[in-house]
Amino acid sequence: MRYLFFSIIMIFFSCSLSSQSSEYTYQPFIMDGSCKWIMTAAGGSSGVETVISNEDTLILGKSYKKIYRNRCEQPDVKEYMGAFREENRKVFYFRKGFNEREGFENLVYDFNLKVGDRIEYEDGWDPYETYEMEVARIDTIATEGILRKQFFFDGDPEGRYFSWIEGIGNVKDLLYCSVWVPTNYEGHLVGVWRNSEALFRFEDKCTCDELMPVIEHKSTPRFRVLNNPVENRQLSISFSESDFIKLELYSFDGILQYSMDLTIRDGILDIPLTGLHAGNYIMILSRPDNSRESCKVIIQ
Repeated sequence: MRYLFFSIIMIFFSCSLSSQSSEYTYQPFIMDGSCKWIMTAAGGSSGVETVISNEDTLILGKSYKKIYRNRCEQPDVKEYMGAFREENRKVFYFRKGFNEREGFENLVYDFNLKVGDRIEYEDGWDPYETYEMEVARIDTIATEGILRKQFFFDGDPEGRYFSWIEGIGNVKDLLYCSVWVPTNYEGHLVGVWRNSEALFRFEDKCTCDELMPVIEHKSTPRFRVLNNPVENRQLSISFSESDFIKLELYSFDGILQYSMDLTIRDGILDIPLTGLHAGNYIMILSRPDNSRESCKVIIQ
């Protein structure tokens, strides 16, 4: 009986711990430089990466964290986008400037709102012009095992193009406002990462590496075999502005029969093949980037 009572207590205790571990707590934005917001982008870019850095800056007497953005294909070319600060579950964005002459502060997120509450946005160009949005509903969702509140608004009740997630921001873009401002990008958020740990994934391709296109080497053939079938056991190849660095000849069973390094860029290269038997071969020309071109060579 004592053992049964102890077992019941342990089961209750473990269930309580499990319940507590999944309880909702507010998730603030991480502003220490360890998080990256990845989004798709228009204009020929594969994607855009945004970081709230750990760099402090003082603007109009208030402390902010600087925000930087770069295109995925240019990770070292970072653009200053303004600065963030969070206070009492409100997130303020001072865009593009270090002083009042170059920008002004926008309230971009207020996670204290209730259903039916309205948030007022200042216009991106005119701080005296305002717009309002009403909270349509608030859900609790799990992103990578963490419970967060998601806010939906009357203009987009399904949240396909505009909704907020605590600690993540707008599903459109971290810096996106409901009205147009210069930092609004024509793309959408696909993932948020803290170091190598995912905090939010909207699509399968949710990192800069995954958004980068696979570039295939497209080139006009820069060589021509002059005599094929090869005459007198001498392979003659004409090169035109080529960047090939290696030539290999393989028999049709895949065995390497001949190999040489190339230095010629223009002109005709004559290669004696007296050591090879008559038959069909595959010639492979390689470039420094490991791209290759090939053709069939016949030795009589």
